[in-house]
Parts: sequence; structure tokens; C-alpha cells
Amino acid sequence: MTQSQVRALAPDREDLSCVARLLTAAPLEDVAMLASPLVTEIGWVIHLASESGFALIGCRRVQLHRDELANLLGMADSQAACFSNGVACVLLLRRENALHHAGAFIQNVVKEIKSRRELGVPASLLFFAMPCLSAVLQTVHCTRIDSLPKLKSDAHRPDEPRYADQEQLAVLIVSGRNFQAIAAELLDQLAEFELLGLKCLPRFPQLHAHFVAEQLLGGSGGGSEWRAAKPLMELPALTFVIRGVGLMHQLDAIAPHYPACSDYRLLHSISWHQAYCLTRNLFADFELFECSERRPCLLTCPPPEASGASAEAATVLAQLRHPGPDRVVTHSYLLLSNSSSGKGASNDDQRWHLRAVARAARLVARDAFELDWLGLVRQLDTDEFQCAVRLQRENSVSALMCRRSALVEVLPARVAVAMPTNWQEIATDFELLAASQQQQSAAASRYAANPSPPSTATAAGDCTGLLWRLPAADALPLLARLCDLLHRRGVRLIGLRSLRLEAATPGQCASLGRDLRLHRLEAAGHDGLSRDGGSQRRQVDAVLNNRNELIPGNYLVFILEGNLVSLGLRNYLNESMPPDTAGLLPQLGHPSVVYQTEDATAAAAHLANRLCMPLLPNDLIVCLDNN
Repeated sequence: MTQSQVRALAPDREDLSCVARLLTAAPLEDVAMLASPLVTEIGWVIHLASESGFALIGCRRVQLHRDELANLLGMADSQAACFSNGVACVLLLRRENALHHAGAFIQNVVKEIKSRRELGVPASLLFFAMPCLSAVLQTVHCTRIDSLPKLKSDAHRPDEPRYADQEQLAVLIVSGRNFQAIAAELLDQLAEFELLGLKCLPRFPQLHAHFVAEQLLGGSGGGSEWRAAKPLMELPALTFVIRGVGLMHQLDAIAPHYPACSDYRLLHSISWHQAYCLTRNLFADFELFECSERRPCLLTCPPPEASGASAEAATVLAQLRHPGPDRVVTHSYLLLSNSSSGKGASNDDQRWHLRAVARAARLVARDAFELDWLGLVRQLDTDEFQCAVRLQRENSVSALMCRRSALVEVLPARVAVAMPTNWQEIATDFELLAASQQQQSAAASRYAANPSPPSTATAAGDCTGLLWRLPAADALPLLARLCDLLHRRGVRLIGLRSLRLEAATPGQCASLGRDLRLHRLEAAGHDGLSRDGGSQRRQVDAVLNNRNELIPGNYLVFILEGNLVSLGLRNYLNESMPPDTAGLLPQLGHPSVVYQTEDATAAAAHLANRLCMPLLPNDLIVCLDNN
């Protein structure tokens, strides 16, 4: 190029040497950009780097030490404290004269982040730019940032999550010439989930490329696997591991918007096992970090030591290999109360328990909850009654919280619902319930040793006790149906609790069986019934398993007030139950066994006394001596 041509390019400049320097291409330079733990928008940072002309050649999440940052990198104390307080991210960026442009790039990133949220800290605590020297890379643990672990095989297959409210794991790989912009968009759209690992590779080694193709593209060897793995061996890629609730649903909605093309290709796992295999073969242990702030299940699930697991997992990979805290069967509580209860409540208000239990049981049964405990409880401070339901399921508390709004909609008017929302509250309730059950067990033992007749105001009236043996499965739907049937007959629930009779404690079954049997016969007016005869005696023996024992299992005990005897409660129940439970009395071994006290009031009072059941105020049973 002649000098006249140079003057034509810059006619206003007299210094031709300055124009000559502008025409000289600056060499490519690498810069290490350290993002502090306060920066959560890593995807947005990568996107802005792409728009600013920086090429991403490597990235890694690291845990740094304060002394190393202060002594080796020359950070101020406030900077070193901030960058070492959590998991930072190292981005290796390449551009001509990169260090010169790094300052302006950081200013633009900080400006964009401020437009999205309030920072409250100076820019110096967010980013730190450094030249890519060997000493610097060693300080930030990035000397071999693009290395991959050796391929490993593992016969262990982690359990897949059973419910949508449990955590899911996914590995995403974006490869191609335009991988940087696409991966940045995906990271930004998935920012609500927990980012476990992040790695950028200039290309996959041959063995790892074939492994990825086999896992995600279904390569089975031969030419098809080679064609699937070839783009991974030739083009750069960004790989990241994400965990969270509802992750697969989100990926299914996002992936169709990124079809494979000549510029990029998006691959992602479709199961926990697939994601685990990819994670352990593409990331080392020190490259994976968990973020407890993005894991709400840690608040609603028991800690590892409470669930019987190891108190501390050695690495994140070890945690991914075994079920997480939301895979453990836990308990949750529903406390149903009536805001209009009291002396002035109407009869309809006093029958809210059956409706509330029926509707709540029918709703939670849809999410595979199982009934663990049920009963009317009396608050000692207010002397008010609540219906307490204890449910069990994997990730029970979180799943029940998701159903809170639906419960409010289906419950009767003026019925309030409360539930513990974290594991600490659940643990407290466990302690209180365990203490209550111990007191009830002790009272029942004292009563069994020296039974006393129930204290009642009158033996007249219609009050009865009902023992209903729950089936092993589908207890909640049947509970809902039974409560609906009782409510439609106009009865009032004055006592309720669940009872578990274990086969390992035959003494309890025999004691309770003999006690209830005697009162059954007395209530029917057969005090002098001989031990060898009578159809009624054989009917009782069928329920008592011919050994004066109740059949071991889970029971619901109802104390009901209403015109039950004249309506024939037993016949009504059997006729209204599903066909598989029809009959005068379900036979021994049938999933449903019902036992009803014959006397209108005395036997029901005795049953409540025997089981230490608190009763709602009523005109028939005035008081019970539970001591």
C-alpha cells in the first residue's frame, strides 16, 4: 500500500506511522476472568463475552482460598474475602489484545447485571481479570482446565425419581461453531436450577466422543456411531450439569426451540442414570459443587443422619450415586380446624370433620400418599379440637405443600388447614406425638390391668363405636368413601383415631380383643351366653379370629353420634361398599374388616376409654376417666 493510499484512508492525520500501527493486527491474547460467588448470571456473562468479541476457551467452577488470592494474586482483603466465600467461576477468554479490552468488558457486564437486579456491592467484588500465566492458572486451579477423567464403568444404577416433585438430574452438551451464544441462553433460562458443574472443551477426545454418542445419540457401533461422534471430536463444546425439581419438564419445553443445525447441536440426558454416567465420566470430583440455596428439599426433608444415611457424603458424585433426601419416605401433617367451632356452632358446623377428612383424603390420594396416623386431638392451650392427619410418602412435606391451595379449595367453608413447612417443625411434632402415644400406651396398660366401667350420664341414646380394618393399599380412597357415607346419614363424629395392632405383640391383640368382645356380648343383652353356643358368638369369633384376638393390622376407630342402630349401620356399610367388600361381615383375611359395638352408648364409651381417645363435647357421653 502506497503512502497516497494511506492518506486516502486517514486524510486528516499527518502522522503516517500512527495509521500504520492501526493497520497492524494485534496478536490473540488469553485472559482469565474470575467471577465471584455473588455473580449468579454465568450464562449472561458468557453471552456478553460472545457479543464483545471474546471466545470462550475454558471454564471451571472452583473453590478458592483467601490467603492464596491475597498473596499470589495481590487482591485486597475485601476482595479476597468475597471471592473465597463460596464457589467462584473461572472463564478463560481469548481475543486480540484481550487484557486491554477486559476492563471495558467488565464495566459492560456490571452495567447489564445492575439493570436486572440490585447489586449493593462495588464492581471490584464481582470480577477480577488476570493474564493467563502458569502461576495464575495454578492459583485458580485451572492448569488443566480441559482435562477429562478416564472412562469408567459402573454396574450400579441409581434409582429414578418416582414423582414430579422430586429432584431430577440432567447433563447438557452444546457443541458447534456457535456453541457459546446458545449455551449462554440455556444457562440463563435454567438459572433457577442448581448448577453442579460447568466445563468448556475445545473438542472431545475420541474415546469420550464415542461414549457421549453412545449415551445420548444411541450409537451402537460401526459407521453410525462414528458419524455421531465426529462433530464432537472436531468442534468446541460446553457441558454443564444441572439438578432441580421439574427440570425434565423444563428441558422438554426448551429443547424443541434449539434444533440441530450447522452452527450448533444441543444434546441432553433423559434419565437420572444417564446423567450420572455422563457426569462421572466428564467431570472430576473437584469440579462439582452443590448449592444448598437452590435445593428447597433440604428444608422439607430430614438430614442424612435422621434418615439413616451417612452424615456426610465424600463428594457430589457420591451423592448422585445414592438416593437424595427427597427419596426417603418421610411424614407430613395436616391439621384441620373449624374457625366457627365452639358453643354457638350450628349442627352443620359440628359435623365438618367427616366432610373435611373425606375431601382431604380423596385429594392427597392422587399423589400416592399413604395414611400413617389419624385422630382428633385437643389443643391444651385453647381446649379446641383439631383433626390431625399424618401422611407418609417420599418427599412428603414438599408434595403436600404443593397441594395446599388445592386443599383450601376443596375443603368445606370455614375449615382451615395448617401444615408444618420444614423438617424442624416435623421433628418437633414427632416428639410431641411420640410422647402422647407413650402416655396413651401407659394409660391403656393401666386400664387393662384394672378395667373400670365407663362413666356416662345415661345409657340411652344412639352412640356407637366402629372399628374398621384398613387394607394394605388404597386406604385413603376407602377412608374418603366411608366418611362420605357416614356424613350423608347425618351422623356426627365425636371421636377418631387410628390404631395399629402388630402381629409381634399378640398380648395387645388378645387383651383388646377380649375386652371389646365382652362388652359386645353385654351390649347385645347376652350376659349369660355360654361359651359354646350362639350364632352371635360365632359371628364375634369370626371378627376375633377364633382366638379372642383382633386381627393384626391398621384400624380406624370411630365414635359416632346419631341414629345408627335403628338405621342398621352394618348393613348400610356393607351394601354401600364396593362389590369386593360386600357381605354381612367381611370374612377373615379380607382387605376390609368392620367391627361395630352393639350398645348405643355404654360400649362406645368403654371403647373410647380403653383407647384413651379424646371426645368432642356431646350430650350422651359426659366424661371419661382416662387415668
